[in-house]
Amino acid sequence: MLRKSRSEEEPSTGSEKSSKTPVLHERSSTDKMLNILIGGLSLIVLALVISLIVRLNSGSNPDSSAQVSAPDDAGNQIEQPVQVRNKSIRVEVLNGAGVPRLASKMADYLRSKGFDVVKTDNAPHDNFKKSVVQDRIGDIEKARVIASAVGIGDDGILQQKNPQLYLDVTLIVGQDYKTLSFWSGK
Repeated sequence: MLRKSRSEEEPSTGSEKSSKTPVLHERSSTDKMLNILIGGLSLIVLALVISLIVRLNSGSNPDSSAQVSAPDDAGNQIEQPVQVRNKSIRVEVLNGAGVPRLASKMADYLRSKGFDVVKTDNAPHDNFKKSVVQDRIGDIEKARVIASAVGIGDDGILQQKNPQLYLDVTLIVGQDYKTLSFWSGK
């Protein structure tokens, strides 16, 4: 069986072609306009995202680094600036004293200092006599910055790595919370 070519099958009238052509042309125009509109909006969103990233990384917080005391060769304590940005420290705050909303109050204080508090909760028990800062990633400087910000000495810093927590430092607020900076408003 022989098949006819398209031109042999049915002759088309000029009126059919002309009625279909404007519709296709109109649809194509609308699609082009929508594509231009979507492209323009995409550029605006991209500009806003870049602006947000630049603003967050600009260091507008004047308290973006801290002073840490460390012993020199003679054993004297000297103040050294630490170039760790507060925003880059992910902190977990745990209530180890059993005082209602204590972890939340400490978290508010740390956020006001520019730290990234990612979690607040109760500690495994509520009879921590002293507050402690736990280094979770092996970067003791970040733990020192947190300890310095809340008024905990180097003796309250522990290194307990746990990369599965996805945070840098755990701060357990103990029963000595009234001696810490956040309580006195310093």
